[in-house]
Amino acid sequence: MKRTILLAVACLAVMFTVGQVQAAIVAADWQSSGDNKLTVDTATGLAWLDLTETFSLSYNAVSPLLASGQSLDGFRFATAQEVHTLMSNAGLYVAQSTDTFTPTPGQVAAVDFLAPLLGETLSLTYGSDYYGSRGVVENPLLSGNGLMVGFYYKNSGATYVNDYFNHSLSSTGGGKGVWLVQDTEATPEPTSLAIFGIGALCMGAGAARRRRKEKQAAEA
Repeated sequence: MKRTILLAVACLAVMFTVGQVQAAIVAADWQSSGDNKLTVDTATGLAWLDLTETFSLSYNAVSPLLASGQSLDGFRFATAQEVHTLMSNAGLYVAQSTDTFTPTPGQVAAVDFLAPLLGETLSLTYGSDYYGSRGVVENPLLSGNGLMVGFYYKNSGATYVNDYFNHSLSSTGGGKGVWLVQDTEATPEPTSLAIFGIGALCMGAGAARRRRKEKQAAEA
């Protein structure tokens, strides 16, 4: 009986934990060991190229570099939705508008975590009062037009800015890069694997109990 109760508690814990799993966002190497020029979001399977590799380049200037045999072969342009998914997975506020507000300590910490992984672009142009990452994607609603998408804070975290505004695909400068990704395979989180294992245990235990009851009924 005690074993049954403990198993039931474990199964309930699984159902609670499913909603608590967080994406793992980690640095990875691109061209050489230790260069940390890629950021991998294991929840989506996307590997993001460091924005400093395309810093101040226009979207149009990067396009031919994606061709076979060129310096950025293997990458593709990211979408605004993919950028927002990455930001959200890191705990950042996202919106399809440029919003400015006073951030929570957690949001400041999320910028401090994600910006150095992706390549910090704002301070390189606007000075140390600005800190974050932003880049250009193609506007999904206006073919041939771009969007600036990203995040940063000002004045040591006093103000948070979610960038989302029209930006020319031929424009250079502006404290930004170009969002590029490689498609890899999403990897289950260790927590997810544990949840799967416990879930399988719960299912197996339930089936075993049903078999015992059926056997006892047949012998009665």
